[in-house]
Amino acid sequence: MLSSESSAEPGPWHTERVEYTRGFMDAISDASFHTVVGVWGSQLAKTECLLNSIGYYVQHDPAPIMVMAQTLDVAKALSTDRVAPMLRTTPALRDLVSEPRSRDASNKILYKAFPGGHITFAGANSAPSLSSRPIRFLICDEVEGYTASAGTEGDPLELAETRTVAFWNAKRVYISSPRNDLGSRLKELWEDSDQRRFFVACRACGHEQHLRWEQVKFKDADGRSDPACARYECEACSAAWSDEQRWRAVAAGKWRATRESASGVAGFHLNALYAPWEHRRLRHIVRQWLRAQGNKEKLKAFINTVLAEWWREGAEATVTEHELAERARKYDFTRSLVPHTDLPDGVAVLTCGIDGQRSPARLELEVVGWGAGEESWSILYTVIPGDPRRDPNVLADLDRILARPFIHARGHPLWIRGAGIDTGWATQTMYQWAQPRLRRLLPDGRSQFVFALKGRGQQEFDRPIWPRQGASTVRTKGGGARKANLWTIGVHAAKEQIYASLARPEPGPGFWHFPAGRSEDYFKGLTSEHPIPKMRAGRPYMAFEPKAPGRPTEPLDNRVYAYAVFVGLQSDPFGLRLDAEVARTQAMPFVTPPPRGADGLPRLAPAPVAPATPRSRVRFGGIEP
Repeated sequence: MLSSESSAEPGPWHTERVEYTRGFMDAISDASFHTVVGVWGSQLAKTECLLNSIGYYVQHDPAPIMVMAQTLDVAKALSTDRVAPMLRTTPALRDLVSEPRSRDASNKILYKAFPGGHITFAGANSAPSLSSRPIRFLICDEVEGYTASAGTEGDPLELAETRTVAFWNAKRVYISSPRNDLGSRLKELWEDSDQRRFFVACRACGHEQHLRWEQVKFKDADGRSDPACARYECEACSAAWSDEQRWRAVAAGKWRATRESASGVAGFHLNALYAPWEHRRLRHIVRQWLRAQGNKEKLKAFINTVLAEWWREGAEATVTEHELAERARKYDFTRSLVPHTDLPDGVAVLTCGIDGQRSPARLELEVVGWGAGEESWSILYTVIPGDPRRDPNVLADLDRILARPFIHARGHPLWIRGAGIDTGWATQTMYQWAQPRLRRLLPDGRSQFVFALKGRGQQEFDRPIWPRQGASTVRTKGGGARKANLWTIGVHAAKEQIYASLARPEPGPGFWHFPAGRSEDYFKGLTSEHPIPKMRAGRPYMAFEPKAPGRPTEPLDNRVYAYAVFVGLQSDPFGLRLDAEVARTQAMPFVTPPPRGADGLPRLAPAPVAPATPRSRVRFGGIEP
């Protein structure tokens, strides 16, 4: 019985409404299998399958049962929110498990006894919860989220499986949504199974197939992505299925092993294309896919929870400098620019990344334009030669670039909204230059922010791109013991996102545009590193390491800073909203671009003098309005 406490449709469970659950549950009660593996996406009645299986063993095949969750707290929640309501509301089980009482040792949150057995709830992070009791029926839920070690005792799966060795007829069930391909426990179990897929027949030609994302089509007549056009196409005859036709095919489908296995391990793979829920219509899934483009974390969640596939960390970093150069020639955005303009129509926000180099002494910088869905354009890449510690003209030239207007395709000027400068070289000079420029008023009445940045990379691979706590303060040497704000960014996370964006093959959300005239060294620098799989503290991760010694890295570093600033501007207290900026620029009327001077810069009419406003004060951690 589904309880109103945990289900949108309380009442008796009906397997025929979710037909794909039948084979999975049958395998759990089939003596010919000692292990059942489920590689399932989210919202596919996974928990209901486990509850039914627990209820079956309690009533029909009493045995010691262990349910292991990611943590002890999650195990408690599973016991309280899902298992207890099922035991209480299902008539066949109600009298077998006593009502919980404060002094009743047979029914606690983590232990429930019934005639012939008990249910023990354990956490993969808690070695004591995995010890002592022998277990015949083991359920391991969300395996991919388990820690590498239960305290100091070792692998929690090994500890739990050890509990089952006393039973010749032990049954082990492992189920989870996939996560990272590297070091995946679930993938090892899946590869040892008979790898079953759920096959459905085409309504037009009868061809049986398992549902794949590649067959979901959502282009309109003009070749544009449109969720309203979403349909599933048969892989054999290309007949289009509506959601209702797809659901009817699923209701008549059947599981089929795709690999021979004599090991007694049944494996079941299921993605969200099988879900018969109203909120899982194809247009909803396609909309989620389109929103994920250009955002690594959203894309990873889609791959894991919707498609039920493993995320191959670092696979997106295989693009080469030659591929990028060829792509720049194919999609050269400068061909579409109106005369006397600098920016294509899609650009709404400009940021700048600045890197200093010691030998030869110079500053290199890139100005990047950002549009809807984090589609980006490399607007300007330049080098300012000289040592800023000794030559004041270096930083003066940098100031001129940050102050210059860039003319939008609609004829209006845009200014750089945020810039980040690396403080790893000429540190005190960079602090002193950046601090008074933290917030400056632009001619259009908006603010420009200049950040002193410090990168933290391989040592802290899980550090966020932009610091959640804002800036830290550092003490400068020159001009007395003054303080400056310093933002410590997550270089590793930024590179993951950058390489994911570089892998986008066609214009759209997340795609990177380059002008065709960009040098070979620029593309070499942008692809100067590649991912190397490593382990730390029992956790897999991808380390970014140089492809070859001496290869330039400045273009990659500058894009890291420009992207980090773009992320930072959208956080408190800066509050930039990309969607609003896109809407604002798209609402600008087309006007004649201003003329250019001998230096190539636009000559703008003087802006009206605005009333004086109080100046902002720099404070620890950010901006005080």
